[in-house]
Amino acid sequence: MNGTVSMAIQAGPEEDVFGELDLDWEGVGSPERPSTSKSQMEILKEKAELLEEEKETFQQESKKLKAELNTLRRMSSRTSATHVIRMGVSEQEHTKALDEIKRLKEVIADNSIQIAALRKQQKKAVQKQLRPKKRVRQDRAVVAWKNAESGRRYAEAENEELKKMQRQQQQGRDPETRPHARSHDNIVNRPGPRAERERFELENGRLLKFDSSSPVVWD
Repeated sequence: MNGTVSMAIQAGPEEDVFGELDLDWEGVGSPERPSTSKSQMEILKEKAELLEEEKETFQQESKKLKAELNTLRRMSSRTSATHVIRMGVSEQEHTKALDEIKRLKEVIADNSIQIAALRKQQKKAVQKQLRPKKRVRQDRAVVAWKNAESGRRYAEAENEELKKMQRQQQQGRDPETRPHARSHDNIVNRPGPRAERERFELENGRLLKFDSSSPVVWD
């Protein structure tokens, strides 16, 4: 890359060397190559410019038609029944002028509607340019697979925790009452073996049978 750029500098401004350069976009400050969104932005800008030109054209036509309408209104106000005869204007021409006024009103109203539509389209084009890029919607199958994978990992963690607690109980260590997890109150106020036996007998309604090899020593 450095060699190509140096050749471009030696060639001078008259030779078109930069058209043949293949720059590495990862090292020029952009993390990825420019996407097609740039061309879409240019298309939107061109459309906005065309809409602006059409809007200006309609506004100019509307101004001309309004001027003509005002002229015809002045003429119609001056051409009353008596003035028409005095000015040498026939009744047919007078009616034609009134019809032209009516037509011009309709054209002006139509132009106003088209100008409002063009403004709305231009506003939408500008909002589309400024709108952030939407997130790509994930397929439902992909979402379901991710949820299932997350649930599977959670279930595996729960199973591992359960196996760990079972191993500790088999080794004679209760995870709920191991020494480092007990508070002072639990150590002082914890019931002795006799109280535990009496509670068990009351709950189950029967006597306990102990093995001589049991490590438990009752009071």
